[in-house]
Amino acid sequence: MNDTLKRFESCLTGDFDNSAQIAAQQAAGKVTHPAARHVSRNVNGRVDHLPADPGGFFVLEESYYTRDGRTNAMPHLFFFSSDAPGRVKLDSYDLPKDLPRAELVNGNPALRFDYRGLSRSETFTPLVYQEDERGVFYGRCVSRLSADTTLTLEEWIGPEVLLVTEILEKAGRVLVGVPSPIEYRRITK
Repeated sequence: MNDTLKRFESCLTGDFDNSAQIAAQQAAGKVTHPAARHVSRNVNGRVDHLPADPGGFFVLEESYYTRDGRTNAMPHLFFFSSDAPGRVKLDSYDLPKDLPRAELVNGNPALRFDYRGLSRSETFTPLVYQEDERGVFYGRCVSRLSADTTLTLEEWIGPEVLLVTEILEKAGRVLVGVPSPIEYRRITK
């Protein structure tokens, strides 16, 4: 793994939440974001038949969003690679259909993926991050999920903070998301 990917992995993996953001919004009297938590781990060691040098690393990202007492769990499988210093590419992979969603957690010791059965998402537009002089990686992409549905993803990935904006729109109407980012702060490495 090259130095750019090592720096990126160090920023991206760990446990994060936006409790500080929610507390500030509550103090201001207006909560605009859901309570959110990310649990992200490199899972290359759980991918059977992975090539000796895959050119990057897989991450299982568990995202949990809580609003009005209801929590929505959303696991994602991503592959990160780098083709130039300071550049990282995110490809989204379809989750295996034979794995129950409840088992797609980093804490599941039995969780395994078969590389031969993994496939890149056909609807997700790869996101390319560029590292700045502060060591923060920034990227933005717009994916067309259907003829009238788009997902806009914009992220700033730094050593202690992840800023993430996800907006899902259908026919020009926002279904999920707010224009300002969720501010995830690192809880654990």
